[in-house]
Amino acid sequence: MQSETLPSTSRRQNVDRAHGTLGPGALRFAVAAFVLLAFCGHRDAVVAQPAGILANGNAVVTGFAGAQLPATIAPGVDPADRTFIDLNGPSARVVDLQAPGAPPQAQLLTTPKPFTATAGQTGQLFGVALDNATPPNVFVAATSVYGLPIVTPGSGGQLNRAKQGAANAAFMPGLFGPAQLGGGPGSIWRIDGVTGEVRLFANVALAGATNPGPALGGLAFDAASKTLFVADRATGMIHALDPAGNERGRYDHGVQGRDAAGLQPVPYDPAGRLDIASPKFRTGDAATWGYANRQRLIFGLGVRNGRLYYAVAKDLQIWSVAIGPTFGADPRLEVSVAAGPGPSEISKIAFDDQGRMLLAERAAPSGAYDFNVLTSEATGRVLRYLPVPPGTAGPQWQSQADEYAIGFARQMRNGNGGVAIGFNYDEQGRVDRASCGQFLWSTGEQLRSAIDPAIAAMLAAGGPAEVNGVQGNDTTAVVPANAPPWQSYFIDYDDQFQDPAARGHLGDIAILRVCGQAGFNLPGWYRPRVELFPGYLWYRLHGKKPPLLDCPPGSGNQCACPPGTTQQPGFQCCPIGTYAGPNGQCISPCPDGSTDPGKLEACLQGFDPNSFDPNDLSKLTCLDGSKAVYDGNGYHCPTFKSPVCPVGFEPDPLGNFFGCKPTAQGKACPPTQWPTIPQPGLDGSCQQLCPSGSWAYAAYQCCPNGMLPGPDGKCGQPLQPGCPPGQLSSKGICCPVGSKPQPDGSCYPMKKPCPPEQLSSSGQCCPPGSKPQPDGSCGTQQNACPPGQLSSTGQCCPLGSKPQPDGGCKPQLDKGCKVEQLTPNGTCCPAGTKPQNDNTCGSLAGCPPGTTTDPLTGECCPGASAVAGVKAACTCPTGQSLVEGKCVVNAAPSTGACFAGYVQLPNGSCCRAGQATAGGQCCPAGQKPDAEKRKCVPAGGTTFVPATPHLPAPIIVPGKRGRIVTPPPRRPPVVVVPAPPKRVVPPKRFTPRPVIRPAPVPPRIRRQIEQ
Repeated sequence: MQSETLPSTSRRQNVDRAHGTLGPGALRFAVAAFVLLAFCGHRDAVVAQPAGILANGNAVVTGFAGAQLPATIAPGVDPADRTFIDLNGPSARVVDLQAPGAPPQAQLLTTPKPFTATAGQTGQLFGVALDNATPPNVFVAATSVYGLPIVTPGSGGQLNRAKQGAANAAFMPGLFGPAQLGGGPGSIWRIDGVTGEVRLFANVALAGATNPGPALGGLAFDAASKTLFVADRATGMIHALDPAGNERGRYDHGVQGRDAAGLQPVPYDPAGRLDIASPKFRTGDAATWGYANRQRLIFGLGVRNGRLYYAVAKDLQIWSVAIGPTFGADPRLEVSVAAGPGPSEISKIAFDDQGRMLLAERAAPSGAYDFNVLTSEATGRVLRYLPVPPGTAGPQWQSQADEYAIGFARQMRNGNGGVAIGFNYDEQGRVDRASCGQFLWSTGEQLRSAIDPAIAAMLAAGGPAEVNGVQGNDTTAVVPANAPPWQSYFIDYDDQFQDPAARGHLGDIAILRVCGQAGFNLPGWYRPRVELFPGYLWYRLHGKKPPLLDCPPGSGNQCACPPGTTQQPGFQCCPIGTYAGPNGQCISPCPDGSTDPGKLEACLQGFDPNSFDPNDLSKLTCLDGSKAVYDGNGYHCPTFKSPVCPVGFEPDPLGNFFGCKPTAQGKACPPTQWPTIPQPGLDGSCQQLCPSGSWAYAAYQCCPNGMLPGPDGKCGQPLQPGCPPGQLSSKGICCPVGSKPQPDGSCYPMKKPCPPEQLSSSGQCCPPGSKPQPDGSCGTQQNACPPGQLSSTGQCCPLGSKPQPDGGCKPQLDKGCKVEQLTPNGTCCPAGTKPQNDNTCGSLAGCPPGTTTDPLTGECCPGASAVAGVKAACTCPTGQSLVEGKCVVNAAPSTGACFAGYVQLPNGSCCRAGQATAGGQCCPAGQKPDAEKRKCVPAGGTTFVPATPHLPAPIIVPGKRGRIVTPPPRRPPVVVVPAPPKRVVPPKRFTPRPVIRPAPVPPRIRRQIEQ
C-alpha cells in the first residue's frame, strides 16, 4: 500500500525497505512503537481520595459571573447605565464529569455543579490551577478578560457607571475580590480542597507596586518543586510562588528571553502603568488598559518535564524555560502559532500524557458596556502540536498545528481560551479511569448553535442551542475528524439558555486526574497509533460485532443461499489493518489476535510485540519466529503479508505494507478525508463501501429474488433485463442514452464540449443567450444591453449605474445621497441602514448569526427557544435602539420613551419586557409574570442557583472590634431540570479508538494534574 494512503509508523522509517525497523535514536521509546498502549489498569485500580470539593475526574471551570439588568428604570435612561456585575453569580464552579450516561452525541449534559465560588468572594477569574495536595487545593487568579468596568459615586450613595477615567473612579464591585480582604487586580485566591474555604493566597507585585488593573494571566503548578507560576499582565513578568504565597523567583521574558535569543530586549516601562483616574482610560478600548508591551506580554502557562512553557502575545509565540535548578535558565522559542482570523492570545497551554502540546486561543477583550459580547466571535481555536521524534535536528514540534472543531457555527472556532485533559468514557458513558486521560475538554461559547437549519433541528433534539460552557471530545478527534463535533458532550456553565448574544463569557478549566498506572504511554510523535486507526473497532462504531456474510471471502462460493434468494457479489468490511478470513471473521495480523492499536502496529511491521523487553532489545523476535536483525539503521523484521488484499488492491510480495499495492482502479479512488477510504464498487465507480476506519474485501451474499446489489454492494436494486450494461443506477433507475448513473443513484446528462466563445475566464460555460464577461461571470448579450449601459470592456452595466472610462460600472449618485449609502443598482439606503450586495438596504450593525431580521422593526429574532414555555425575545442590533417601532442607529429614545427590551408602565416607568404583567406591575428580580401575566411568581429555572449552594464564610472587616458582615443569602434552590436529551445519531460520526481493559496488575500510583 502506498504511503499516501497509510502513513508510516515513524518519520525515521526507511520506506524503501520491506522490513520493519527500530532505529537507535528511538531505543528509549521502543515500547511506544510496539506494545505500549496496554496495561493502564482497571477502572477501580485507583487509590481512594479523601472527600473534598473536587472528586477525581471532575473539573474546575472559571467564567464571567454575569450582570444584573435593572427590573425597572426611568424613561430615557439606558438600562446598561444601571447594569452591574452580579455579586452572587458564579466566578468558578466545580463541574461533575463522572457519568454522562450515554456515548457523546452532541447532547447537552445536565451535570451537577457541587461547588461554586461567587464574584462577591473572588471577583472575576480566568486562570485556574490545582496543587498536589490530597485532595488538591484550587488556585484562581484575578482577570481583566471580561472587561474593566468602572463606577463613580452618585447621589444617595448610588454608583454611576462611567466609560472614561475620572478622578473619583473605582473598579466596579465584583470585578476584583473584596478590598476588605486585600483583594485587587493582582490577587490569587486559594480554595481549600476539603472545606471549600476561599481565602487570599497572594497579591502579585513588582518592586512593591501592586497590579493597577490589567490583572493576571494563566496559572501553572509544578508538582516537583511545589511552585505556583503566574503571569502578570501589567508588567509581563512571570512570578514563581512557594506554598505559602511568597515569591520564590521571577522571570522577565522581555529581557531574559529575548536577550538569549539574540533579540533586542524590551524592558518593562512603568510609564505605561494604568491609571483609571486619567481620562485616557476608556472601558471600551483595551488598548488603554495598561497591558505590557506585546513583545513581553504573557498569558498562557504550562508545565512539562521540568520546564515552564509560556505564551507571548507578539506573533503568538510559545517559549519555555527551565524550572530548576535556576528558574528562568535556558529560554528557547518552541513554536510560533499561525495567526487566526482576529486579534487574540494563547491563554492556556496543556500537555497530554504522550507529550503533545495543546493550546487554547482567546480573542482580545472588547470591553462591551452591556457585558454581552465580551470578545469577537469565531476567533477561539483549540490547537494541538505533536513533538518530533527524539534526536531530530531543528524544530521540535510539527510545523502546522492540528485543530479541534469547537462548536458548530462560525468555522467551528468558538473556544474561549481554556483546555484540559480528563478521563475517557466507556460505551455506556461512564468515566473510565483506566484510560488515564484520553478526553479533551474545552471552554467555549454558543457551542450548540448552528446556522444550518438541518443541523439546528438535529441539535434541538439534544437540548437548547445557546450553550456557553464546555465541550468534551476524544483527544484524537482533530479536524477533519469530528467536524462538525457531533461526537461530543456539551455542558452549560450557568444553566442559562437564553443568552444568544453572549460571547467570551467562559474562562479556563482544570481537571483532577489521579489514576493507577503500570506500563507506558505512547510518545506524542508516534502519530499512527492515534491517527491511523481512529474509530478502529467495528464494535465501537456500531455497538455490535461485525456481521457474518452468507458466503465469506475464501469460501470458494461453496455455500447455499436460502430459498427465495440468489447468490450475488458483495463486500465484507473489516477494521483497517485486519483482513477477512475464510470464516467471515476479521483477523488480526498478531498471533494472539490482539486488536490493540499499539500491538497491531508492531505486528504490521513484522515484530512480535510480546517479545519486547525495554531493558534488552536483542530479545525482539519476528512473527515468523526469527530473531530481529540489527544493523546501523536499527532492528528489522520482514513486514506482514496479508493472505488477501482489500478491494482495489492486489498482492505485492515486495510491498512495504500489508503485502498489497493499489490496482489501477484503486489508484483512481484516492482517500480525501482519512480514515474514510473510497474503494472501487461493483461497477468500478469510487464508493465508500465501509464506515470510517474500515475497508472492504470482496465477498458473496444472498439477495432476495428479483434484487441485485448496487455499486456499493447492497441488495435492493430491482432487476431490469432490458437496461443496457452500465446504465442501471444504484436506485434501480435505467438511465437513458446520453446520461450516466451517478453515485447517488440519479442520472445525469453527459457533458458536451463548451463552445469556445461561451467559455468564461473562470472556466464557466455560459448558457445560450449570455456571454462571458471580463470578471469571469456570464452576462447578457450586447444586443440585449440597454443603450448607454454597455461599457468599453463589453460589460453591461446594471440599471442605476453608469459605464466608466476604465470599462467598469459605477452607481449614479442620487442628489443628496452619500456614496457609501448607494447599493450596486443605485438605490439610496436611508440613514441607519447600509447597502447590501443583493441591492437591498440592511441593518447597519447586522444581526448575529443564528438570528433573523424582523422586516418591520429591524429587530434580531432568535429561532424558537428549546426551553419549553420560553418565548424568544427580539432585540435591536448592537448600537441600535427601538424608536417608534423601528431600530435606529445610535439614537437614544425620545424623552419619556423606554429603551429596547423595556416597556412603559401606566405609572410612566420602564420595565423589562419579560418582567411586566398585564396589569402594569413590574416583577422584581427573582420573580417573573405567570403564564397569564396576571401576577408575579418565583422565577424558578430562569434564575441561576448552584446545584449545591456553598455559603461563604462571614467576612471580617478590619477595625477596632472586627465588624462581621454576613454575605447575602443565596436565592432559593428552585431549578428547572430539562428532560433527558434524546439520542442524536448524526449522519457522520467520529468514533474514538477502543477502550482496552487488560488483566489487572498491581498499580503504581501516579498523580496527574492538568492545569
